[in-house]
Amino acid sequence: MGSAPYGTLSDDHKNIWPSHLPTPTIVLDLQPDPASGHNLLLKMDGFEMTPQDVNQAVKPGTGHRHLFINGKNIGRLSADMPHLVNLPKGEGAIRLYLGGNDHKVWVADGQPLFVEETFFIQ
Repeated sequence: MGSAPYGTLSDDHKNIWPSHLPTPTIVLDLQPDPASGHNLLLKMDGFEMTPQDVNQAVKPGTGHRHLFINGKNIGRLSADMPHLVNLPKGEGAIRLYLGGNDHKVWVADGQPLFVEETFFIQ
């Protein structure tokens, strides 16, 4: 993953995904909003969003998401369909990482749990 966000993590920035749980699936779909900007549609299975527990003890299979656009950390993301405005024109990348309540990135089989999609804004 090289220079990508969370591409190289030290062990103290990782939560190891429990082997007894299936690895989560994440699907992103960026759609133009008829009024302005874009809607980012998110579908996830196998991960429980617990934004109310941020900064609390880590619980297996739970936590929150971190959104990056073109490598820039936009922040935590709790909504399943956030409205995004002022996306940069041209080709770009959206990455969504799964983090535990302690803000450490969930890792399965040595890889951070994330999804990345490229998009083109005219």
